[in-house]
Amino acid sequence: MLLRMKVQKRTADCTKNTVTMTIIEEKRSMWTPTQAKQAIGQTFTLSSDSLPPHPLILENVTLSERRNTPSHFREAFSMLLTGTKGRYCPQGTYRLEHATLGTLEVFIVPIAHHAERDEYTYELIFN
Repeated sequence: MLLRMKVQKRTADCTKNTVTMTIIEEKRSMWTPTQAKQAIGQTFTLSSDSLPPHPLILENVTLSERRNTPSHFREAFSMLLTGTKGRYCPQGTYRLEHATLGTLEVFIVPIAHHAERDEYTYELIFN
């Protein structure tokens, strides 16, 4: 959102000073379960200031059961992503990018190590 405002201020000598302010607000988008499900099998890129880009494949999207949640709340869901051979990312906050869904800052948790393939599976929860 881009918002421009003109503010007029009277000084002690009764002259007007006009100041133009520009406010830019980044709209934080959140992915929906439907969008995530459409991306199953596709590549996401995980990165941070201290981590080089790390490709992950979206394996599964699971909706959480609504329990006493008001209908105007978003649907909670989780995503399971599997990384490439031999690369491990510890639990933490990272940038997750997708070609059509865009980029989000997310908290990931490694939940499984597949020793035979030397790959890790990570979980993200949106609620």
